[in-house]
Amino acid sequence: MSNAKFTPGPWRAAGEHVFSVKGRLTVTRANYGTETEREANARLIAAAPELLEALEGNKKALEVIAVTAAEMGFDQLADIIDDRLNETNAAIVKALGNLA
Repeated sequence: MSNAKFTPGPWRAAGEHVFSVKGRLTVTRANYGTETEREANARLIAAAPELLEALEGNKKALEVIAVTAAEMGFDQLADIIDDRLNETNAAIVKALGNLA
């Protein structure tokens, strides 16, 4: 994520606000829906940096597993892993845009 243009994580949610833990800056405010929905949205947004990091790590692991499965003749498993890799890549591209 070295090329990422967003505020570095970790982030934390406090009510409907999302803050950068390191810089103590407001990243955003979830201001749509009921109070319960706004707080849930803020928690989800606050998890974004860690979720992206997990996706990137899982992508690397899945790439290795897919190659190994194919080499061992487990084509069905390799196909399933390739599907998960495609989903993972799509989520990363959605998060990073042109930086992915």
